[in-house]
Amino acid sequence: MVVLCAVVGAAMYLMFLAYSSSTAYDGGEYSLEMQPPLMDGPRGAVPATAPQSWVLPKDYPRVALDGGITGKTRFTVSVSPFGEVDECTITRPSGYPELDNRVCSAISTRAKFHPALDADDRPTEGTYSNTVVWTLD
Repeated sequence: MVVLCAVVGAAMYLMFLAYSSSTAYDGGEYSLEMQPPLMDGPRGAVPATAPQSWVLPKDYPRVALDGGITGKTRFTVSVSPFGEVDECTITRPSGYPELDNRVCSAISTRAKFHPALDADDRPTEGTYSNTVVWTLD
């Protein structure tokens, strides 16, 4: 698993748990290592844009920042045969609607995918799941 990290100022971190295979942590900075997706079918939907570009530090709700609110939001998106997000569902809420609502709003707007492929390598509907970790340091 990979941890993707974006920084706002010096104290706030917004992390995104991605689909890849390894995580590195060396005393305060997160490094990124992503495996290229398997492009032969059958397979599920694969991000065509970097997951860390979907939910940005500017998406951290002001009320959550001011209140020191952190949490983890698990989501699943339905992906069309054209690689577009058809639907976003929060599958494990953070406990704070401000954070959860922001996840689906941002991902529905920014995420692009390589569509799932069936056994004959034809694009088909698919899903993709991940977690956004909202952290203040």
